[in-house]
Amino acid sequence: AAAVFTWDGTEWKLGASTTSFIPVVSVIGDDVAQSFVIVHNFGKRPVRVLVYETASPFEQVNTTVEFTSVDSVTVVFGVVPTIGEFTVEVLP
Repeated sequence: AAAVFTWDGTEWKLGASTTSFIPVVSVIGDDVAQSFVIVHNFGKRPVRVLVYETASPFEQVNTTVEFTSVDSVTVVFGVVPTIGEFTVEVLP
């Protein structure tokens, strides 16, 4: 198993991190809605949000991201995405 080091603001310590770096990943698009709420439950704002095409060439998409609460973001598109057109990743 790999060692985990965490920074406590003063020094590096060996041990488990209290921060998860596992992204919340959602495939969105339903041929109806222009906005999608992604619940991440990280308990903080802001978070990092990446939106990209689900299919090749997996190009990153510029769209509106609203930091709705400390536990969710809303991704808003100018046009209705097709079924499963985009993937959203949210990281703490």
